[in-house]
Parts: sequence; structure tokens; C-alpha cells
Amino acid sequence: MPTQEQILRLLIAGIGYEEAARLLGVPAGLAYRIATSFPVARSVTHDATGGRLTGRSDGDLPD
Repeated sequence: MPTQEQILRLLIAGIGYEEAARLLGVPAGLAYRIATSFPVARSVTHDATGGRLTGRSDGDLPD
């Protein structure tokens, strides 16, 4: 699993997410998530007031 620092170094060097991801052996979406510090998978989060927000599963999506 590449680190945020590894991905950011490649991006700063002018390499795009797709190429950086290929070089590091991960999907581009994962490279983006690591670089931007977004969680890869998270089912429960909290809003700014401390309220609990639950994640959605595919079963919750409309047909």
C-alpha cells in the first residue's frame, strides 16, 4: 500500500493520478483517496455537531 507521501511526491513531480497509481501498483481511485486523506471505506461517520451519520449500502440505492 503506497503512502500519502509517495503519491504526493509523484504528483508534485508532474505525474498524474493514473500514472502515479500505475507506478505504485494500485487503482487510481485509491491513489486519490490516499493522497487526499479521504477514508477508503467507512460505514459510520459523525457530522460537525457530533451527530452520527450512517453509511449507505448498495441495497439502499433506488432502482
